[in-house]
Amino acid sequence: MAQDQTAIAIRRNSPMPHSLSSAPFPDRPAAGAAALVATLERVAVALERLAPPPPPAADLSAAEAFLW
Repeated sequence: MAQDQTAIAIRRNSPMPHSLSSAPFPDRPAAGAAALVATLERVAVALERLAPPPPPAADLSAAEAFLW
């Protein structure tokens, strides 16, 4: 049982393999970044279209309760 606990401790304390920590596309960083920026801009514009318009400003002079 002590060996099992030692093996678990070693696995928990070991660093990630190098292949998992490296960049996904190291050979094309600029092309991927430009495409990502364009896609994110399109998503932002679409979300702005879906958002409701801001509420109108309150007109405090329209009601008698505010005219004391």
